[in-house]
Amino acid sequence: MTITRKTTRRADALRCGSRPRLLAGLVAALLILTSCWGGSSDSSGSAPPTSPGAATTGPGQPSSPSGVPGQLSAAWEAEAAPLGILMGVAEGLVVLPDLADDTSRMRLLSWTDGSEQWAVDITKDLGAADFLEEGPTMPPGQVAIWAHEAEAEPSLLVYDVTDGTLISRIQGKNGHHLAVGESGAIYEMAYSEEESGKVTITRSPSAKEFDTKQWTIEQGEEAAELFWVREHEGFVDFCVDGREGPVHRYTCYMSLHVADGTPVAEDGMFLRSAWVGEILVGLEEGGPLKAFDKGGKELWSTDVPAGYPLGWGEHLLFFAQGDEMDLVALDPRTGQTLWDRTWAEQEWSEPLIDQTPSPEDGPLVMVQAHPGVKTGVMDPATGEVTLVDHGLTEFREAERGPGGTLLISSGNYEALTWTVVRPGEAGDVWPDVLAGHEQFEMLAGRLVARKGDRITLLQAG
Repeated sequence: MTITRKTTRRADALRCGSRPRLLAGLVAALLILTSCWGGSSDSSGSAPPTSPGAATTGPGQPSSPSGVPGQLSAAWEAEAAPLGILMGVAEGLVVLPDLADDTSRMRLLSWTDGSEQWAVDITKDLGAADFLEEGPTMPPGQVAIWAHEAEAEPSLLVYDVTDGTLISRIQGKNGHHLAVGESGAIYEMAYSEEESGKVTITRSPSAKEFDTKQWTIEQGEEAAELFWVREHEGFVDFCVDGREGPVHRYTCYMSLHVADGTPVAEDGMFLRSAWVGEILVGLEEGGPLKAFDKGGKELWSTDVPAGYPLGWGEHLLFFAQGDEMDLVALDPRTGQTLWDRTWAEQEWSEPLIDQTPSPEDGPLVMVQAHPGVKTGVMDPATGEVTLVDHGLTEFREAERGPGGTLLISSGNYEALTWTVVRPGEAGDVWPDVLAGHEQFEMLAGRLVARKGDRITLLQAG
């Protein structure tokens, strides 16, 4: 079982047997990931826990409680077309039409009990689209989808989550890439029509005001990435998924002032960069690692091997890549080494970190995969971590679960078993928690499982 891909086509069903992210030949891994901890929002507002296998008579009518403390259980079940995309937003679960079934109703289900809050027919919005794809993350109150049609660029459709009305339709253009900031601003990147080897970046205040351009800048062609952005305290970071390096999830390569699009640092572009509080740390091709204050003044520079900087609150961690994996903590104000740890190659694989790592997500969670699965919580101030053995073997991958838990898959790829653990805590290992479900995914911090035309919200009791 693997996480579903969030697309739906008329003739291409979701494949729950697709290969998980980690390779089958992996014999050892030491992963780092962020995990919600303690009082997270994953289960807030949910109905009382119920038995995953028990029947329900409809949304808002859960079955009897499971009676197992801490066990994952079904808060509610609801009906959805097998190929319809599910999208999680703060306001509820958005269910997109299943074009393979010639349906065109978009729905919003309540996180509390699964009841339908509204349903709208979006046939006219879709036009000749033959498959849909989840759009970029929008600010609260909005949700976006890509509508694809043959021999045409996809359109971005933005809806009001309150009632499902269409806010804006942005027609895609060949060679143009769009990203949405936390404020709802739209960033568009395209090859410059005026100068070869350049890309043009524009900022619009919102999807509704897409034709209003607040500023336009030009950057070198190396900036032309399939990108996403992260806005914070007057700055916007440009990031890309899957770039080569010790961290494959994402890397950020440019930080601009939101007000006018000017680069924070004179260097402009980096191979990889990260913010540590109000300090921007960037790694250039082949080094060195440099730090700048938010006004662009260089604070320090130091030679480092190939690797990746991570800002975790006021802590600067650097993952060095080589025959052995080094994790080094630096003083973000001076660049001096505070502590370092080295793992042999057979004990370590790439770190697994969320796209927006932050202490707000919880502590840094360590998962060691060989010879048995162990988890622990790392103190970024000291690098200390105590690993707890959960008695699991044949590790495959780890996912964040609801309520500060981890979902860990083990066994062979033909028959994966998913187990829930609390990182760094012995006991309370709940095996085979997804038995009876065909697919699952984490949506807005909540675990949603599917089987056929039934969707189930699972929560940690």
